[in-house]
Amino acid sequence: MGSSQTDDDIDSLPSSFAPSPVPLPQTNANDTELQLINDEGNLPSLPSSISPPQAPAPAPIVMTEEELVIDTSEIEKMAFQKQEIEKTIKEKEALEEKEKQIDTFFMDKYF
Repeated sequence: MGSSQTDDDIDSLPSSFAPSPVPLPQTNANDTELQLINDEGNLPSLPSSISPPQAPAPAPIVMTEEELVIDTSEIEKMAFQKQEIEKTIKEKEALEEKEKQIDTFFMDKYF
């Protein structure tokens, strides 16, 4: 085991081993403010119960019938497309029904 030094041993060290005083940094109000700004991101977050109130909702948009522009040709085009789609669906369903009838006929007749 090694020997431990006592306070008397430390006091007997030459002055060249004595620690030199460390100058304290000088601060001013600007340094303190900058430190607060830098530390802002390191602060713990506030609980949600202390959150600020929500901003007020924007005023509703009010339009008159004259201001409401409706492109009737586009509406008519979409209505026609809807009719075409419905017609195609009905044709498909009719073909599927016909297919079932044909399958049933052949299954009954030949199997």
